Amino acid sequence: MTTAYPHQAERLPPLTVDVLDPLSIAEAAVAFANSDGGLIVFPTRKAADLPDVRAALLAAAEIIRPTLPLDVPEQLTLSPKQGWTLYVPRGTQVYATEDGRVLVRTLHTVRELDGEAIRQLALAREQGDFETAIVPDATPDDLDEELLADFARQAVPNWDGDAWALWEQIGALTPAGDVTVAGILLFGREPQAWLPAAHVYFEHRVARQVIRSEAVGGPLVRQMLALWEMLTLHARISGPRPPYASALLREIIFNALVHRDYRLLRRPVTVRLTRADLVIESPGGLSGYLTSVHDIPEGRYLRNPRLYFSLMCWGICDKRGACALASRAGEDRYPGVRWEADPYTVRVYIERSVPKVRTTASMTVASLTDQQQRILRLAKQRGSVTLRELQARWGNGIHPSSLQRDLDTLVAAGYLRRFGGRSGVYYVR
Repeated sequence: MTTAYPHQAERLPPLTVDVLDPLSIAEAAVAFANSDGGLIVFPTRKAADLPDVRAALLAAAEIIRPTLPLDVPEQLTLSPKQGWTLYVPRGTQVYATEDGRVLVRTLHTVRELDGEAIRQLALAREQGDFETAIVPDATPDDLDEELLADFARQAVPNWDGDAWALWEQIGALTPAGDVTVAGILLFGREPQAWLPAAHVYFEHRVARQVIRSEAVGGPLVRQMLALWEMLTLHARISGPRPPYASALLREIIFNALVHRDYRLLRRPVTVRLTRADLVIESPGGLSGYLTSVHDIPEGRYLRNPRLYFSLMCWGICDKRGACALASRAGEDRYPGVRWEADPYTVRVYIERSVPKVRTTASMTVASLTDQQQRILRLAKQRGSVTLRELQARWGNGIHPSSLQRDLDTLVAAGYLRRFGGRSGVYYVR
C-alpha cells in the first residue's frame, strides 16, 4: 500500500524561490520548519539540474541555526508540474537564520517573530507533540477496526485492508506497536478510559435554568457527529432561518476539538447554549507562536497535526485552513464572533442572530386569548414550558389539543420558539 501520511500532507501553499539563492532557500526552510512543514519550489525543471539544486541546499543549510539537514533524497523530488521541490518537515526545535531572524510560514506570507512569539514557539517545541505520546497499557485491541475502515473509505480508496500498516502511517501506532494519544482519540473504542477529559460537555440554559446537560464521549469523529445532532435539536441550526452560520459553527467546533491541549487531563471542551449566544471553550491557550487572538487570521500552527489531517481526510470539516475563521465571522445576516484567549483557555462567543418575526394586528398581545396570555406569562416566568407542564397545571377542563393549538399559534406569531423533536418538545419565551 502506498499513500501519503495524513500528517505529512501539504499544509500551506508552496514557497517558490526565484533563483537558486542559498539565503532565499534558508529563509523558506526556516519558515516551514518553525511552522507545520511544506514545499519549497525551485526555478528549475530538468533532472540534469539536480547537482545545482543540491549545491544550493548545502549552502543554505550553512545559514540555518541550529543545523537543519536539507539535502535529504526522500524529501527532494522532481514534479512534472512544479519542477524540483523540497519537502521541509515540521521541526523539533526553533530555527533561525545566521543573522538571528526566526521566521514562520503564515497563511499568506513569511513572518518574522518578535521576542514573545519566539518564547511561545520555544515553549511549544519543548513540550513536544503530546499526540505522539504512548498511551500506557493501551494495546491495538483497544482500537476499532470498523472506524479505521470508515476512515479508509474516505481517505485511502486503495486501502488493502492492512489495519496495522495504516494505523502506523497515520501515527495511531508506533513502529513497535504502541498506541499513541492520536490513535486512541481517533480510533479508540473508549478513549475516555485513558483520557477522562477528552470529551465535550454540552449545556443548554434558558432563563438561568439548565434544561439539558450531557457529556459527549467516544472517539473524536463521533463526538463531532453527536454534538452536531444536539445543536441541530437545541439551536435549530438546520432550520429555514438558522440562528448561526452553520459552516462557521462547524469549523469552530472542529478547531476546538482538534487544537485543544490534551495535556490538561481534567478539562473537557465545553459548549454552552443560551438565548443570547453560543460559547465554546477549548482547554489550552493559543498554540505555537500565536500570542494574541489578533494573530489568528494570519497565523496557523497545528498543536495536533495528526488529529487535524486525519479528520480532514475523513471529511469531518470541509474547509482547509485551521484559522481562517475570523474572516468568515462577518458573514451577512450574522453579527460575528468574539474571541478570548488566556494561557489555559481559548473561548469563542458566537452571537445568536434570528430574523425577527413580524406579528399581524390580529396577533398582538392584547388580541391573544386569556389562555394564550397565561401561557406567555408562565413561559416568561419559568423560561420555558412544555405541553405536559401545561396539562398538569390547567388540565382539568382543558383538552390537550386546545393547549397544543395555543402553543402552535404563539410559535407562529413569534412569541414562543419551539425546541426538541418527537420527545422532549419545549417552548421558550
